[in-house]
Formats: sequence, C-alpha cells, structure tokens
Amino acid sequence: MATFSDFLGAALAHLPTITDSPEAPPATPASSLKRRLAVLQTRLSSVREFSSRHRLLLRALALTLVWQIVAQIVGYMAVSILPPSQDIAADLTNHPAFHAGHYPTSLLIWARWDGVWYLLLALQGYPTQVNILHAFFPAFPGLIHVVGGVLGSNYLLAGLLINRLLLFPVVVIFTQLVREEWGDQAAESAPLFFLLVPAAVFFLAIYTETLFLLACLACFLALRHQRWLLAGLCCALATATRLPGIVLVGAVLVEGIVARRFWKGLGAAALGTVGLPAYALYLAVTTHDPLAFQHAYNLGWGNDHLFTLNIFVGPTRYASWLVAGWPWHTAGDFTNLSYLLALVVDVVLLAAMWRPLRWSYRVFALGSILLPLFSSTIFAYNRYSVVLFPFVLVACRWTATRPTLRQAALLTMGAFSVLNIVLFTAGYWVG
Repeated sequence: MATFSDFLGAALAHLPTITDSPEAPPATPASSLKRRLAVLQTRLSSVREFSSRHRLLLRALALTLVWQIVAQIVGYMAVSILPPSQDIAADLTNHPAFHAGHYPTSLLIWARWDGVWYLLLALQGYPTQVNILHAFFPAFPGLIHVVGGVLGSNYLLAGLLINRLLLFPVVVIFTQLVREEWGDQAAESAPLFFLLVPAAVFFLAIYTETLFLLACLACFLALRHQRWLLAGLCCALATATRLPGIVLVGAVLVEGIVARRFWKGLGAAALGTVGLPAYALYLAVTTHDPLAFQHAYNLGWGNDHLFTLNIFVGPTRYASWLVAGWPWHTAGDFTNLSYLLALVVDVVLLAAMWRPLRWSYRVFALGSILLPLFSSTIFAYNRYSVVLFPFVLVACRWTATRPTLRQAALLTMGAFSVLNIVLFTAGYWVG
C-alpha cells in the first residue's frame, strides 16, 4: 500500500532529468515524429499510472483547494452583507500597531481575535514584562515572522499563506492515516470529513490549528511506520506551537509501550517535550517567570483561567449560567451553550469510538478533552475540539459502507462549518 513518502518519491521520480547520450545518426521527419509520439505515449502512460496509484491523495489535494476557494467566497460575501461587528478585538486595524497599514478585506477577514496577537508577535516579538502575548507559544508567530520577512514585512499575507499551504499536507496525511487504518473505501470520504468539521474555519484563519494538526498527524504517521526520531521532532513542533502538545507526548510514550519499543518511545517522547521547556527557559531569561504563559491568562482573560484538579468546575459554572439566564436572549447565552454542547458531544463520541481507536489515539483524544477542563473554564471549548481528529478517523470507517449516514453526517457538519465561516469572517465570535 502506497504511503505518503511513496507518493512524494514517485512525484520526484517523474521529474525530467538531464543525461548524457551518445550521438545518434540524423533521423528522417517520419521517424522523428514516430519517436516523439512513442515518448509522449510513454509519459502519458506514466502519468495515468501515477494518477491511478495516488488517486486518493490527489483527490484530497483537489478537494482542499476547492474548499479553500469556496470558504474565501463565503467569507467575503459574509463581511459584505452582514452588519459590521461591534467587537473591537475582532478587527486587526483597531490595534495601534496596524493603524498605518492598508489591508484588503479579502485578507483582513481571517485576522480576528487571537490572529491579531499572533501577527503582533510576528511584528514586535515578546515584551519583557508578562502580558497577554506570553500566552501564545512561539512556533507559529515565529514562522509568520520568517515568511513575512521574505514577503517584505507583509505578516498578514504570510499568516494566511502559511495556513493555506500547510492545509494541503494536513489533509493528505490524514487521508493516508485513514487509508492505512481502514482501507481505501474509508479514505474516499476522509478529506470531506476533515475539512467540514464545524470549527474548520480555524484552519484558514490566522490561528495555530493547522500547524498544530500538521505536527500531530505527521507524528502519528511516523509512529505507524516506527520512525521514532521523526515522531519526536514532530511532537517537539507541537509542544512549541501549543500547550496541548504535551498530550501528544503521552500518546508517543503509549505507542512505544504498545509497540514494545519502550526505550525508543521514551526517547521520542523526551524529544517531543523540548518545545515546552525551551519556551519556559526563554521566559525565565526574558521575564524572570518561566510560567509566564500560564500567568498571562489571568492578565488577559481574568481569573476565569485558574488551574484546578476539579475538572467539573468549568462545565458546572457554564451550566449554572445557562440555567440562571433562561430564557436565553443574548449572543453570549448561545455561545456558552455551544461550549457546553461541544464538550458533551466530545465525551459521547469518545465513549462511542473508544474500542476502534488505537491506544495512542485514545490517550490523545482523552487528554485533549481533559486539558482545557483543568483551567476551570470551558471558554472557547468548541475550538479546542477541532484537534480531535481520531473521532473523524473513526467516522470515516463507520460511514464507509453506509452512504446515507455518510451524506447526512457531511451535510450536517457542512452546515455548521459554513455558519462558523460566515460568523467568523464577519467579526462575530464563534469560539
């Protein structure tokens, strides 16, 4: 069965090469034409063979491109039709650092809320005093800074290009994982299931989800092929991108135990932790506070983000707010409801999909659900759940032989996905 590396290798093999050849006698026009037709036929045959062998992966690339175009059109129409949002934090140009710039609407609609902070980090770096910026890990804004420098300090364009380009390998790797787990039939719908998850808008916005999922998916694919060093490096990228990367470290260690490669798994897991202590060391040197990323939450979001071992504090608080606020009539009420519903859905899906999942997927899914709950809140939980790709992986298997269920699931997911794209690009909070 072809792997993603085979796909790349085959693509490179079909590139033209320059070789030395002995001098040949002059050919007649007829023989020259015949030879050219033979060469053309051979190349067409090779292209057909390549396309047939990698049909699913090429299809994943095509669907990703189509989805990006459709999302761009939907977003531009949304911001053009809906009334302007009153949320000041939703507009990049409201920040003093970006007042002087000229930003086209087609790009500006993807730089909302946290996207503003990532662009500010790419532009100015971290301050020496602990503030809200330290809550954001350095890998993504650092990448924006590098690419933005190449683009003439156009960091907005850089952030958008990074996520749009990275989304292609993300979808391809996910499709390959489904293919290796459940076969070609299940992989047919893998790109659509992945791209149409309700919070998929964050794959295109200037957020960390695309880079983080690339690191996670590449790590799991490397684990399947016993590439422990590569898995550790991908895990290190994840921990340098977001705090939930530490959950991936646990998944790597568990995979090593299950595969009876404990020491290799332990080494990969140890390498995978590098991103977090490296950032903590940087914070200790620059701010004298190695936990500034945690303390920044209290500065930026108040005391709602306090560490607790009681994982029920957040869900209970939001449930109480909803009960006390009935009947709901504000956007905040329905937003809080979406957080609570997302948590309930994730818990139900974890219970329903537990048996088909590998142990490393189980650890990753369970840890990704629990980690936000230790912050004593479920604020923006519906966005955190977008990384739970093991659920999407199992959904591809369950619907492979059930076309009606597959179509119903895709239509339902697609409706919520489009709604979130409309709201986000128009400047209305979606998590």
